[in-house]
Amino acid sequence: MGRSRLYIVVAAAIVIFRLTAWAAPAKPAPTLPAQQAGPGGQIQAVDPAADAQLADIRGPIRLRGAWPWWAWALIAGVSALCLSAYWLVRRHNRRRPVAPPRPAHEIAFSQLNTARKYMQFEDSARFCRLVSRAVRQYLAQRFENAALGHTTDECLAALPAAGHHRLQPFIPSIGRLLHDCDLAKFARQRYPRPHLEQIMDQAWQIVDQTRAPQQPANAEIRAPHSSVPALATQSGGAQ
Repeated sequence: MGRSRLYIVVAAAIVIFRLTAWAAPAKPAPTLPAQQAGPGGQIQAVDPAADAQLADIRGPIRLRGAWPWWAWALIAGVSALCLSAYWLVRRHNRRRPVAPPRPAHEIAFSQLNTARKYMQFEDSARFCRLVSRAVRQYLAQRFENAALGHTTDECLAALPAAGHHRLQPFIPSIGRLLHDCDLAKFARQRYPRPHLEQIMDQAWQIVDQTRAPQQPANAEIRAPHSSVPALATQSGGAQ
């Protein structure tokens, strides 16, 4: 909507400026006093009083600065066209439905499903980085916890302040999960596949058990999770 307004205003300004420059009266060249050749070929100014005579009566002279009627009509039409286009754009944007924000648990499930591609021993650091970010972002959106900009200890210290009864039982699990991910991210700790599945199980269960009750889990989010043979369907954990 902002770019459409800018384009309309700029186009109208360019058209009006061009019409004004085209229709502006041309400045006449300054008239110099009459000159004549004197003795010896020298140029001498002619005294206007010497040859002063009464000039004949002339007819009406049309002023060059007056704009024709069609120039004003063109300017008015362009202005009306720009205003109409601006009104139509605003009306279209007002009728456009605003999509509701995506729930925090759906975003977390999507990020966890992306992390499954790196559930390997050699990709432990990348896997744990994605899982940790998914959990931290979920806590920040769901419980207004500043988990993304704080260390793990600061994040855990701020979790009890959320005061949510569904979050309190999972605070120890969140602490173990974030500490395990920190070891892989900063200390280059590598985990075998069963331990990575356990980390995924904890992250999925934290999000699934603490999400808003009025927001059911999306079927598209559950399908990739249930299609993994090594993970359970209900909790997403290792069998």
